[in-house]
Amino acid sequence: MTDSNIKWHIGIDLGTTNSSVTYFATNLKDPEPVKFDGDKTLRSALLFNADGDTVVEIGKAVYDHPEAAEFPDRVRVEFKLGFGREYDSAQCTHWVASELMKGLVRILPDPVTPETCLTNVGAPADWLNKDPERVALLKQVVVKAGFPNVEVIAEPVAAMLYHAFLGEIPYGGQPQNCLVVDVGGGTTDLAFVRIHPYGKQLEVINTHGYNLGGKDFDHAILEKVILKHFWMGSEPTPSQKLDLLKISQQIKEGFSEAVQKGNVQYAKAFRSISGLRNPVSLSWEEFNDKEVAGTLVERFGIFIEEGMASFIDGAGSIEKIILTGGSARWHFVRDQLEFLKSSENVLLSPDPDLTIAKGLALARTGFTPPQMEIVRATKTWIGDVTVSSSKIVQMAQESLNKQEAKKFLDKIILNELSPEFTKNREGCKKEADKATLLYTSGGTLGAAAFAQIPGVASAGLPLLETKLIVDIAQVYGYSIDPKQALTIGGGMVASGMVLKMGALELAGMVPMLGNLIKGGVAASFIYGLGQAVSKFFEMRRFGGSSG
Repeated sequence: MTDSNIKWHIGIDLGTTNSSVTYFATNLKDPEPVKFDGDKTLRSALLFNADGDTVVEIGKAVYDHPEAAEFPDRVRVEFKLGFGREYDSAQCTHWVASELMKGLVRILPDPVTPETCLTNVGAPADWLNKDPERVALLKQVVVKAGFPNVEVIAEPVAAMLYHAFLGEIPYGGQPQNCLVVDVGGGTTDLAFVRIHPYGKQLEVINTHGYNLGGKDFDHAILEKVILKHFWMGSEPTPSQKLDLLKISQQIKEGFSEAVQKGNVQYAKAFRSISGLRNPVSLSWEEFNDKEVAGTLVERFGIFIEEGMASFIDGAGSIEKIILTGGSARWHFVRDQLEFLKSSENVLLSPDPDLTIAKGLALARTGFTPPQMEIVRATKTWIGDVTVSSSKIVQMAQESLNKQEAKKFLDKIILNELSPEFTKNREGCKKEADKATLLYTSGGTLGAAAFAQIPGVASAGLPLLETKLIVDIAQVYGYSIDPKQALTIGGGMVASGMVLKMGALELAGMVPMLGNLIKGGVAASFIYGLGQAVSKFFEMRRFGGSSG
């Protein structure tokens, strides 16, 4: 088997509350989920017969089966929590994996074979770091269910891969730190993940888990709202409680839908149960009261703060926060995280309960994030839609030879980063070129994003250019502040700046070509600036010509 034979990439997320399977091929824009009874996920719930050796029902249908209400002890849920430790958890997981396989076979037009399919299954990062026996057992269970070429991948890494695929996490020349927050039905897991330069490796640095999830809020709504205010009968039986929990879940899902619509005032649910006063309703204010779920919300906030503090103390700053899991849609979850990070740095995909499964399907495809594609494409289309990039480079470099600019630049005092400098000319040039390529990508994306807003792109680019100059200075062993960087940039490429400003604003008048032209001019200008700045610091450091 070779990679060229592989047609289908399969991702399996065996969750505590819900499980899912997705598939991906080169002709698809996004990994597709397999549906079960119209849902994108399969409830991780099983109903066994009286002997406990046969599954009578699986998925959400378990809760509607008469035997589930009559014999609640035959219902198995949340068995992932005991996987590898409780004797029947692996067998329960096998039943769920087998059901996922049946669904996949119904959808795929080709047989699921080792020659054409690769399978990735997710596992908690802690398992891969500390529990190889559980990882081996998980792989064995999935293989037994019929999935070919199985590999186990950390769930937070899969979440990051999917957001990289969406273009929300650019792979650059510097390491990046991300926090993945997986809010599931039974647990909430935090993972501190580092992206090494250019996405060559995604490494889980630290993890932090807590037994608090969606089910805790379900029970709070049941005990503090439904039974207290809407239940008219005597003490409910275990089977009735199981049925009433569905009301809690409907209320919770109602709040999730309300958040998506921008209205979180209240949620309500209706279910025909003897002894229940309908409809059951709950306001957002009531939900957040300490008598209902307010204490749980506070506990969640404390847990997040503790996890963030432990990660930052041990590994540095966090650039992005990724929300995943079915309960990630809850309004208070995002509120807590946006309190710690600005909203644009908190990422939530349209289907957070499928983020991990989709990332797993992509894990071995070798996909290239959109940013890297733009960097590569810039070299090919930039000269066709605007002024030649080589011409701008020449203009930028020639500005060094202007007498007035040279006198101005020669007066700038550069502070050394350290007393000893050991790099050679060639090594510095390579590092500076990498930095230039990275910032070229950023300029392209930034200009394209604001293409139809006059003035925005031109105003925003100097921030990027300033940082580029600071970074290249450090490559050559100099420490400069942003003011010095702007001084150097202004004195060096005044003519190039005028060209860039005019072209960017003109492109906004051409809606069909504006995005492409703006991105191209931004990229070409920054590339030229990087080359000129590199030459400036090279001559200051080594003297003479760069040759």
